[in-house]
Amino acid sequence: MKALALLFIVLATTAITPWTSLAQIGTPVFSETAPRGRHLPRLTTSPNGRIVLTFAEKEGTKARYYVAVSDNAGRTFSAPQSIGLAEFGAAILQRQPYVVMDKNNTMHVVMEQPIHNNERALHHQSSTDLGATWTMPVRISAEPPARPQDFASIAVDENGSIYVSYISVLPSNSDGYTHIFLSRSDDGGLTWSREIRVDSFPVGGCCECCNQNIIIDANGDVVIAFRSNIMNRRDVHLTRSSDGGRTFSTPQLIQSEPWMIDGCPGTGPSVAADTTGTLHVSWRDTRDSRYAGSCYYAAVPPNSTATPINVLLNPPLGTDGEYPIVATDPSGMTVAMVYHSYDGVYLTEREMLPGRTTLSTQALANPCVSVVWHGSGFLSIWQEQRGSLSDIVSYRTDVVSSVANSKESVTVPCDAMLYFDLRGRIITQRLPNQVVFGVCTTPHTHQHSSPN
Repeated sequence: MKALALLFIVLATTAITPWTSLAQIGTPVFSETAPRGRHLPRLTTSPNGRIVLTFAEKEGTKARYYVAVSDNAGRTFSAPQSIGLAEFGAAILQRQPYVVMDKNNTMHVVMEQPIHNNERALHHQSSTDLGATWTMPVRISAEPPARPQDFASIAVDENGSIYVSYISVLPSNSDGYTHIFLSRSDDGGLTWSREIRVDSFPVGGCCECCNQNIIIDANGDVVIAFRSNIMNRRDVHLTRSSDGGRTFSTPQLIQSEPWMIDGCPGTGPSVAADTTGTLHVSWRDTRDSRYAGSCYYAAVPPNSTATPINVLLNPPLGTDGEYPIVATDPSGMTVAMVYHSYDGVYLTEREMLPGRTTLSTQALANPCVSVVWHGSGFLSIWQEQRGSLSDIVSYRTDVVSSVANSKESVTVPCDAMLYFDLRGRIITQRLPNQVVFGVCTTPHTHQHSSPN
């Protein structure tokens, strides 16, 4: 019989194809280029499985931000809807605005706008019609005296409460450090709570120009990943709140070796959560500058406060790697990271390290990579040159199940096949009659022949 299948149980008889053979080139997200190019893409997913894309087009010194939605796992996106204008320079170093969507399909975004002395403040807007119209901006006020707010991150919980974390200083900059603060809205962004400080170090604070990342985990806890600055030790930490962002735990050290640097490295962590409560973190550091910057990954088990094992994403150690973003499937069994280097954009999966898929071979200063789980695989997105303009391209992986009878003898004419044992480990040497999973990365028809 014939079955259109990407995942099936087989008695494997074919050779194993290395993951590194799966080099791909991105597909443009939109069929036509934009007159001024497209920049700064960012992906998020809604509780209902919708994929939300935020990006910008240049207008002089400003950036006009747009949002588009996909209801078919990122194969196509809706016509982009304008959100508004912001300073283009305010979007560098992974701090571009991005839209999140709640379970009622309401969109939320935080934009940085100038206030005085070249400082910026955060403003929230929402849309109930998929971006066609937006509410007037509402300032998320810092405690008086008014202070700058920067590097915002936003999340929405199951009850519709909105959480915005950001970097600022203490009143009068009393300790000379920047810190992570959080404000919350329970009325759709009309009003905001008094801010609280998140990074509760006895001495020190957060890195002054490294992005921080806020999410809501499977238990409804608020989780923030950030880079510290403790007398120039700039290591990645996690902190959690189980009371709706009113209080936060002592920051948990994620980085297993220190990074001492007298200056901001301009790169912060990414964090994702699965339904088991495990947190997945990716980041870049140079391990005390002994090597060029490399990307790392760590899995933090539920309720753990120990520093987890750090896994190098782009070996050999010292190979350049920048701005990694992490995503996971709901179970946490499959985790993907995208990052860029001096020679292109790469996708890797936790179970397939040190292998990686080449997504782009363009030498890009900062392609603003992003990745999400789309329901049956990962959608990666980034910006690269398309002719003379910058544009947004994507790459999808899929695992679509059709399980055959385990007694079938299967011949698989597939050049893009990986094999796993029943515990999800990659098989490099198959035992006789071992039952394994075969996974293809592109849809096509497999010929199955059943014995009598």
